[in-house]
Amino acid sequence: MRRVLRYICATIIIVPILWVCFGLLHMIVIYPIAHSRGWIVPGAASKTNKAIQEGNGKEAIYWAEKTYAMVIKAKPNLQGSPEWIIPIALAYDLDGKKEKALCFFELAYRYGDPNMLAKIVYKQGDRQKAFELYCEFVDAKDGNVQKVLASTLDEPGSLYISPLILSPFPLYSDFVTFMEEEHEKLGKPEKYREAMEKIREVQRGEQRPVPN
Repeated sequence: MRRVLRYICATIIIVPILWVCFGLLHMIVIYPIAHSRGWIVPGAASKTNKAIQEGNGKEAIYWAEKTYAMVIKAKPNLQGSPEWIIPIALAYDLDGKKEKALCFFELAYRYGDPNMLAKIVYKQGDRQKAFELYCEFVDAKDGNVQKVLASTLDEPGSLYISPLILSPFPLYSDFVTFMEEEHEKLGKPEKYREAMEKIREVQRGEQRPVPN
């Protein structure tokens, strides 16, 4: 009986110590190695950003796709998440593969920010669809209209901004002119009235250059 008790006591003492030791080993040795070699998502994502910053398109494509694959394997529900698709688009665009980059940008924003998708659609020549998407964005943002001209991407650590997602309008007045023209062509439907009023309200205020 005493022997059993000794085993139990030893187990109670040794198991937590081993667990703490393993945790320290993981934190000090295993995780840094896995991160530096891109074996885990944070490490692969870091290598993607580094390659984009350095202008290395092929390296960026490799790590962006590897990161995405690891994310989807762990969490299949994130398959359409812009957070993991946008780096792939940036990488392909950086490598000169514009059409493939465009496909990924469209995929990323299909169910995301209509402002970004509107910019892409406009550059493809579909002015009516761009108009509809801009109206959708303006309605959703409740007055934060000038963001339609934003020329930067909220991508932490990335110094490369794809031309595909820059605003096609140098000035806000250019954007308003486009919206008025398309609104007129469609016969000024009532469903776009509120969005157009918001757009005109900003124009009546101070004219500002495109935000950088």
